[in-house]
Amino acid sequence: MLLKTMALEDKGRMQEDKIVETMKFLLTSVKKLSDTFVESEGQVKRGFGGVEKDLAELRQQLQWLQRVVEERSAAAEAAAGGGNE
Repeated sequence: MLLKTMALEDKGRMQEDKIVETMKFLLTSVKKLSDTFVESEGQVKRGFGGVEKDLAELRQQLQWLQRVVEERSAAAEAAAGGGNE
């Protein structure tokens, strides 16, 4: 009877140890997932920031191009009008 009780106690301790190890593993996994998520979120934000910067630069270039086209059109009209007089 004593041996049976000791065997049950050992089995209980082994199960407790297994539960503790499983919990440690799960906590470590959750930490890794959390770290990966935070890192990915930062990369996405930096990516969107880059896109926003690129769009601002393109907007400036388009405005410049529009001014150049308007200036050249006005100059061409003035030259054409000046030659007919």
